[in-house]
Amino acid sequence: MKYKFKVGDTPTVRQDLSETTRPCGLRVQPGMLRLRGKKVTITNAWNAAMGHGARYAIKECDWTFCDDCFDDVPSTIIITTDGRTTTARLKDGKQTVREAKAVCNSSDTFSFNVGASLALSRLLYGTDYNPNEVKLTTTEDKPPEKHTYKVGDLVEFISVPGGSDVRAGHIGQIVSLEDMVEYYQVKDLNTSKTWYSYGSNFKPYAPAVREVKRPAKVGEWVKVVSSDVSTLPVGYITECVGRWEHGAHLRNNRGNPSGMYDSRYVVLENYVPEKQEEPKPDSPISISIPDSDKPLFIKFNGVRYEPAKE
Repeated sequence: MKYKFKVGDTPTVRQDLSETTRPCGLRVQPGMLRLRGKKVTITNAWNAAMGHGARYAIKECDWTFCDDCFDDVPSTIIITTDGRTTTARLKDGKQTVREAKAVCNSSDTFSFNVGASLALSRLLYGTDYNPNEVKLTTTEDKPPEKHTYKVGDLVEFISVPGGSDVRAGHIGQIVSLEDMVEYYQVKDLNTSKTWYSYGSNFKPYAPAVREVKRPAKVGEWVKVVSSDVSTLPVGYITECVGRWEHGAHLRNNRGNPSGMYDSRYVVLENYVPEKQEEPKPDSPISISIPDSDKPLFIKFNGVRYEPAKE
């Protein structure tokens, strides 16, 4: 069988590669999509069973590729101009495969850079491509793509990435941020296997709150289970702010520390209190202007000051 690519070749993965089954029967997996638009290196080539055509192994990942996964666009592009019309041509040897044009408006000053950029963009992306501002960019020019998670974050899978044996409820850890928006390399901590997945397949991991009977440490949150203190009622959740010989100092419902025996509360492990907006302090100075026939007065830190009588 004659192969389109040989070992050592560096074809480009199709920019429009999608998670579908190709005409040759190959199923494109999510992990292959991170290589869209990138050059890869062929490490092996073989003939698929049942006449399904060529299959290739590449250096950059463990998935199998076929001829249809790679871009057939020739690498030679020639851009010419006559001073008004700029033409971009795709060449395969001496044959022109495709071309696109950009014509300068009669009221505009001709610019080869603008014409070449527009013609090239139309050649690659279609004749409808007509941005307000045209600029040839490189990968370095592109703004970083948004990722909700960062490397090291723990996540919980809520659905199964295609081609993996991940199960809903498995806990994963973000290993790397991939080029595509919201696309990650994630290690399944339940199986120690690594998969590529979109962020829609998981959610932030929030460990369940556990009630543990033990002495609280400063900064931990507790729930009162038995009480003879009115400011620390049963069921009240509060923070440990100190320790004493037989128990903990807990912040009571008036905001002050109260002593409580360790036997009267449980520690809430993994508990995260809701953030509350702190009230803005009142200004220490207030100025009041009463009726026009009465003198102005000022309050400073709650003390009223009036103008001296003449």
